[in-house]
Amino acid sequence: MEKSQFKIGILQGRLTPPSQPGVIQEFPKNNWRNEFKIAHDIGFEAIELIFDGPNNPLFNEGELSEVRELSEKYEIFISSVCSDYSMHHPLFGESKNKTIELLLELIENCHSLAIPRIGISFEDNSSLQNEVQVNEAIASVKQIIKPIEQNNMNLTLETSLGIYNVKEFIKRVGSNHLKINFDLGNSCCLGEDTPATIKSLGSLIGGVHI
Repeated sequence: MEKSQFKIGILQGRLTPPSQPGVIQEFPKNNWRNEFKIAHDIGFEAIELIFDGPNNPLFNEGELSEVRELSEKYEIFISSVCSDYSMHHPLFGESKNKTIELLLELIENCHSLAIPRIGISFEDNSSLQNEVQVNEAIASVKQIIKPIEQNNMNLTLETSLGIYNVKEFIKRVGSNHLKINFDLGNSCCLGEDTPATIKSLGSLIGGVHI
């Protein structure tokens, strides 16, 4: 049987005990190397890395090489990078310029590792609350999407915006390389008709969190 082009993976940090009770998502700074082996031993095919800021291995030349070596050694494909940094430092308001700067560097480093996708979040601390924030976020994403297109990568959004609003957001950015990272849990929690939502988004879905 031909192997599927779709890979089942795990988010970095989910194979490591949290640093403190109640933390559900964080970069496992003391165990990130070992997670490649654990993922391989369990039978996962891929991993989604977490970018939490400039001290991350994805911003360290030596550790960047380690990431590549571990991926190859344990045959764990790096399917994407989840930018937790941009969730806590939104692409609007006072933090936007610094976040854009870091994401532009992240794109180049991900391209060097042949990572095809970067995910950014407009939820929680970065939730879009008004039209001013929406307009600033769209302007920021337009800056980020240019090198994404040049490197033939995709940028995915995880957002609490409704179907109509997120489609309008993508339309206003105007790029086929901007997709949705669809989270089944979030969809259920929001009370959506999840199958209908998936059907409506269709080819706009560029990744799925289960």
